[in-house]
Amino acid sequence: MKITIDRNLCEHALPDCERYFARFVQNPNGMERLCIAEYEDDHDPTLHLVMRYDGHEETLVIPPEDRTLIASAGWSLFVKVKPKFYREAK
Repeated sequence: MKITIDRNLCEHALPDCERYFARFVQNPNGMERLCIAEYEDDHDPTLHLVMRYDGHEETLVIPPEDRTLIASAGWSLFVKVKPKFYREAK
């Protein structure tokens, strides 16, 4: 599965973003979020997640056995640049 999440499309604070992300990672076909810029179900159980945030773009490759860990810990622990806690109002 290939997904692009663009955090620049919403104004949620980081904790809210990570809660939505956790739900999404565990059930990607069951949620639609404004921040999901691209979604392709290629029937690969490995999740290829492109994260766009604060002027950065990173790709996380998440095998099925790591989805629960990533969902519970939050995506911000697995990217190279720490994201801003709050989003600036548009």
